[in-house]
Amino acid sequence: MSMKSKTLLKKRNTPPVGEPFVWHTREMLESEAWRSMRINTRRVVERIEIEHMDHGGQENGNLPVTYADFAKHGVREKSIKLAIADAADRGLIIVTVRGRASVGPDRWPTRFALGWLPLFDGAAAPNRWKAWRRLEVYRHNIESTRQSARRENGANIGSLPGKCPVAPTRQSARRETAETLNSLPGKVPVGEKTSEQPGRLPKLAGATIISALAEARAAVSDCNLSDRAGPACARKMPSLSRMPPIPIANTGT
Repeated sequence: MSMKSKTLLKKRNTPPVGEPFVWHTREMLESEAWRSMRINTRRVVERIEIEHMDHGGQENGNLPVTYADFAKHGVREKSIKLAIADAADRGLIIVTVRGRASVGPDRWPTRFALGWLPLFDGAAAPNRWKAWRRLEVYRHNIESTRQSARRENGANIGSLPGKCPVAPTRQSARRETAETLNSLPGKVPVGEKTSEQPGRLPKLAGATIISALAEARAAVSDCNLSDRAGPACARKMPSLSRMPPIPIANTGT
């Protein structure tokens, strides 16, 4: 490269004369805080940069920008507050004065500063964007429900801890029904004939059947069907429609 070319390059490789500008370092452009910005956050930063250039680069930290200014620059009105909070959290901007709703000559807009430039009072740039990191979702040891069940309890459903009562057999059901009949007031022992109070036996038999059905339903409800052992427990329980016939005392005249 000739001497003339170097001179021309040095002369032309500068900001245009009379045009304001804001410098960005390579480190900042490659930082996670800058690269992962959402579009509304980026527009908030851009609008504050424009305000900084409007003040000749001398008022960083005293840059008034209203919600209307952000909206004109393309930020959705419902997203302005969140975008400002996101940019401030990343350290790209600083809210130096928090404004309030106001009209007329007495106005109180929010004032900002760019986080990588020195402030108007001579303070150094905070540069908090260098330490910003995106929060990552914890993904360790997260498996599907089926894989978790296999890991913790084995592949067989039989390895699950038992949480339901043992299903009664037909013989035990008949024995419990007979004991219930014999324990009721005015009972008639099962297998014996009697001529006393012939009209009470049908009512007594109906009450016994209702009591047996209630006990069976209670046994089924005690089984926690919401657990993984629930379906197996439900299969072990006998169907109410297949329950054996309940022995009822014979009536004699």
